[in-house]
Parts: sequence; structure tokens; C-alpha cells
Amino acid sequence: MTNLITKALRVKTNYIIICNNPSDKKNFDLCLRYINGIVNILSKHEKIMVIGNSNTAEIVSNFTNDTEKLLSGIKLISYKASSVIGIYPWAKKEEKNLKSALEIAFANIDSTRENVVMVITDELSKDDKQSKDLITSMTTKGIKFYNIGVGISKENMDEFFVQQRNYIFQNYLEFSDKIKELVPQTIHNPIGFSVSPTKNSIQKSSKDFSITFSIFSKINKPFLPNGVIINFEENEYYFPYKVENEVSFDRNPCELQVILKVKDNCDMNEFPNFIKFNMEVNKIKYNYKLSIPFFWLSEDYVTDFPINIYVDGVIGHGKSSVLNLLFNLFTTGKIDYTFFYSSKQTGHTTKGIHFNPIHQILEIKNKMDKIQMYEEIINKIKINLVDKAGITSSNNLLDYSLAVEGKYHPGDYIKENCPMEMYKCHAVIFVCSMNIVSNYNEVQLIKKKINECSNNIQPILVVTHSDHHSEKDQLRIKKEIMEKLPVQGDNIFYVVPYINDITVRNSSKDSVGWRILKKALDISKATLKQEIKKNSFLLPDQNSQESSSISSPIQSNVTSPDKAANEKPQNIFTISVDRGGVCNNFKVARNTKIGEFYETVSKNLNITSKFSILDSDKCCFDLNLTFNDLINENQTNLFIKEFD
Repeated sequence: MTNLITKALRVKTNYIIICNNPSDKKNFDLCLRYINGIVNILSKHEKIMVIGNSNTAEIVSNFTNDTEKLLSGIKLISYKASSVIGIYPWAKKEEKNLKSALEIAFANIDSTRENVVMVITDELSKDDKQSKDLITSMTTKGIKFYNIGVGISKENMDEFFVQQRNYIFQNYLEFSDKIKELVPQTIHNPIGFSVSPTKNSIQKSSKDFSITFSIFSKINKPFLPNGVIINFEENEYYFPYKVENEVSFDRNPCELQVILKVKDNCDMNEFPNFIKFNMEVNKIKYNYKLSIPFFWLSEDYVTDFPINIYVDGVIGHGKSSVLNLLFNLFTTGKIDYTFFYSSKQTGHTTKGIHFNPIHQILEIKNKMDKIQMYEEIINKIKINLVDKAGITSSNNLLDYSLAVEGKYHPGDYIKENCPMEMYKCHAVIFVCSMNIVSNYNEVQLIKKKINECSNNIQPILVVTHSDHHSEKDQLRIKKEIMEKLPVQGDNIFYVVPYINDITVRNSSKDSVGWRILKKALDISKATLKQEIKKNSFLLPDQNSQESSSISSPIQSNVTSPDKAANEKPQNIFTISVDRGGVCNNFKVARNTKIGEFYETVSKNLNITSKFSILDSDKCCFDLNLTFNDLINENQTNLFIKEFD
């Protein structure tokens, strides 16, 4: 099973450094050098508080990540025979006043952040029970200590700071030369884990998504029941969810199930790029984000009939990159450039019109990748991504007003011996870069093609290269594009596709691709519905599933003539069915599905062979549509064609 993608988020941390007064001025200066080094490194991302101390603890600079303020505060600290310097997130005073410094640190704890106390000292009193008790209390609250002992035995440090990170040096010079090595790094989660979908099957994005965490201990220590809590944050799409381990575990994995429940009122076109969650271990929260590859949501693209989605555009504006983006929504792992590539990559330019069935491409890919899920997609997805030569003034034969009917010029390189039904255009995605607004000729070329679609299909516009412009310029160009190109605003998408053989997936890029393809599918279904009303579907192949009689139990809406006397005329059709020259009349409710009518005809006329019901043009119907979708007259003649 393919794991989902998780990424650790940087934990926001407060640092407190507690420095005992060194024995002489030279050592004091070395301490300041180390503290300066810490501030320069950590303040780029984290908040630090500086505490200075002579006889009492004193805050030199409150929590900030302003490096200049912190360094200015440190400069105000002067060497005193008994001074202690604390910088935090968690600075403390010298030994005698360690308790007072710890109390200041404890009082300034921010529960929304990680808290780390750094103690630098050259002496510890074994009799300082109050400080030891306070340290124990602080660690119980999830506060971490990171300690440097100068000229102190490791035994003494380990006794004082139990199970904390303790480093021992012989003198101040030795440790001050290792600033980078001694700067506290991100505290690592002691729990290892992987995340995968609970069910090894594609689904719709509108359905709840169940995932399974497999967690295990990365340390030589078992975790007791309720020792690990996984919290998924609420977002605009999913409700929050919380789960705890009910049994103890060690290095042998323990599985926890999370169900991401879809909100009833969410926007189905705004699936989140990632979902934030945290894992709470020993009262410390480790933050992560989870991406659900759109590969798992491929059922959004299941259709009853094959769909032809054209991707067209001016040469060099990113047409092939958009094709590649759309195709890779059905793949998992690294981005695959094998099947769609631009002229910039190969020097090769597309000629003619190429129908690329996604299921056929996946069949080729699956021979190499051996992904079980590909089999399900291959069996369910009937989308053809149609590639063609880019739009130029000299290569402009294709007319979308004709392509919607499956008609092409000979120069379009369409196979003449195939039914026109195979080539009907159901949706068109036009691709242009943001730079198009400065090229009048290119605007006119693409505008002409868009206008060819306007009476039959809603055109989609995908704009690339937005990352080449500043935010201010982007706003201006977006306005110009809407003024110059006749495309509805909700049909325009701005995308930065995968280029230059970048294989690492980006959830933001995939999210835009997913919305583009969903829009193309919605338009395709509208186009198909319009065709069905015109009875434009050809007779399916004799061996196809659609040619067989329906075997599911139904009835309800279809009645024989003698059982329909009380039906209101405006709700009833009279259907005359011709079987071998013999006509049989049926009274049919307007909301009756074609599939239900097949069942009724089969039973009433005792038809045991495969058959199709055709209209006067010898065309059959979509089984999921109703008579109200297809027929305008109250009385209609249909014909039965039986197969051996």
C-alpha cells in the first residue's frame, strides 16, 4: 500500500539561557561570545529572552527574535564577581540564584510553543534541593533542558538534570569554539510513524477519508496506553479528529485509525493542499502536515462514457506541461515526464491530433511500476487527454465548432476509418502564458479558437508563468486577460506546472490541476447531456455491457396501457416499441430511467437475448437518463434490435 505524504512543521520555540558567573573576566567574555553566537543563530526563527543577574535575577530583554535588541541587551551586562547571565527561552542565574532564575523562566512559559532552558555553569551545589525539585516540576510540564557544565563532573550534571542533554567541557574556551555544534537543534519526536489509507481503493473527494497510523517507539522505551495523542486540526473541508493509543507499544508498531469527516457545507472544489495535525508525546506536541495525493481521489473522474478533453494553446506557452500536470493526477510517487513532453525538452513539436486515453497510458506505466491501484483506475477512468499541434497562423485547420460533432479537416490527421463518435470534443482547455497580453497576434489567435467553442462548449483558460511576475503585475495582467479573452472568470486558472524534470510532488500544483480537471469534467458532462437530448449517441458495440438487458430489480415507474388509466396525461409518455414489425405500447412516467424501461420491456416481451432499444435514427440512449431528458413528444416510436 502506498503511504501518504507527511512533513514535520517547524516547532516554534522559546529559548532561555542561564549562565552562572564565570570565575574571571576572561571566562565571562567567552560566555558572552557563546551567548552572542546562540542569539545570532536562533533569533532568525525563534524567540529568546535574556536574563542577567548579579545578586538578583533581572530580565535584560523580553522575548523577541529581534537580533539587534537581543545583542544590545547582552552588551548591557557587565562582569561582576557574583553575576549570572540568563538568556532565554530560559536563562538562569548563577548557582546560588539558580532557583530564582528558574522561577522567572517558569513564570514566562508559553504553552503554545516549545520551551527549552539552557544552563551554562561551572559549579553546582548537591544540596540545592529546591532547584532540583523545580527542575523536576518543569520537565514534568514538558520543558526541556540543554546544559553545559564547565569543569564539572558528568555525574554531578546528570544527578542535577536527570535524563536531559548534558555536555561537559574542561574550560570555557573549549566549548565557546563549538557554538554551532552546541546550539540546540529541533527536539526529535521519539515516535516513528507511517500513514496510509485504510482502504486500498480510490474514492470520491466528497466521501470521508479513513487513514491508518502505524506508530512505533524509536527509543528503548515502551509507551503506555494513552501515551500518544494524534490531533487533526479542523479546516474548511474536514472536521477535527482526535485518537489515542489504547494499548502499550514499543518498537513493534501499534495502529491507530483516523477518520477525516467531510463537512456538509464545504466547497467540493476547494480540497485542502494539506491537513495539519500534531502528535502529542509526553505532553510535547510535534506538528506535521499531511498531503493526500489526488491519485486516491480518482473516482471523482469516473464517467459513464468516454470523455475527450482537448488541451490546446500557443506554441511555447506550456501546453505540454499542463498535459503532464493533468496526467500525473492519476499517478503516485515521482512526477512522470515519459508520456507528455515539451519541444523545449526534446526539440520535437506535436503534429496532428493525438488522443491519449489515460487508462492506456497507465497500462504501460504499470508494467514498470507494478502499482495495484493502477488496475482500478485503468478499469474505471474513460478520459482521453487530446494533444495537438500548438496554435499558429499557419496551423489553424481545427475548428472547434465542428470538432464538437466529431468533424475535422483532412489536414488534421484524423483516422478516416474510425467513427466520428470517437473524436467528439467535450471540453477544451486553452493554455497561454501571462506574457500573452503583450503580444497582439497571439491574443487574436487564441481568441479566435475560444470563440469557436462559445456556442457549444464553455472554454477553460489555464494561464502559466505567473511566477515570472510580481504580485502587482499579476493583478494587472489578470485584469487584462479577462478583458481580452472571452472566458468566464470561474473558468480561468493560474498554475505553475512541473518543469525541468522536477520529480518531487507539490500539493499546491496538484491542487490546481485537480480543480482544472474537475471543471473540464463538469463541462464535458454538460456537453454529453446536450448531445443525448439530440439523440447523438451511436449504437454501442454488440459485446458492450450497455447492449445487454438490465438485470437489476426495478419496476415502479413503468406500466402497461391497461394499468395507467388514472395517470395524469401531463406526467405520462406513450411509448410504442416495435419488435420485428409487431408494435407494443407502454405508458411510461416522465421520470422513468431508460434502464428501468429496458427491464420492463424485457419482462413483458419475454426477451432473453441481448438487445438495444433504438430511436428512429438507430441511436440508443444513456441508461441513466430519464425519458423526460430525451423525448419532447407525448408519443414516441422506438425499435428493438436483438443480438444473437
